[in-house]
Amino acid sequence: MKLFLTAFISLFVLLMAQITPANAEMILVETPEAQLIERVGIPGEIIDVRPLCPEDMTCVTNGTVVELNFRLLGCADELLSMSHSVEVEDGNIYLKIKAVNGVMKESQVIRCYAPVYERRTITLIGVYGENVFAEFLNVGERVLSRLSLLTGAGTIERVDNTLQEIF
Repeated sequence: MKLFLTAFISLFVLLMAQITPANAEMILVETPEAQLIERVGIPGEIIDVRPLCPEDMTCVTNGTVVELNFRLLGCADELLSMSHSVEVEDGNIYLKIKAVNGVMKESQVIRCYAPVYERRTITLIGVYGENVFAEFLNVGERVLSRLSLLTGAGTIERVDNTLQEIF
């Protein structure tokens, strides 16, 4: 039995020695990062602003929830990241939002029947305000668009849709 096991291991080592990196077949696996063409800042829309805690409930913590919608540039694109900063001044909430659209290779050949949207939610703990104003920034910190949602009126108003430098 010991002789058989030694012969089997020797044969296995001999066969494995024949497979070297020089004659092994290389398999390339495309990662999602390899399919990414570029990163582009995109503007969004404020869909809804509501209190974190419903009016008929008592909660340990409260704040404001802001729902946003982003129209992606292509059918196969992804919303790679979204970051925000918040300031409260004179009872208003001011958000600066940077959303990054990942333009994918497949978007060059796929045609959409309808625009592709991705929804994100920002939860602001301990932040309250009458109105919400949002600036959507490009990757280079330029303003893509400015939106406001007047929570009392419940309507969305597009304030400005031009590129401007931030001071």
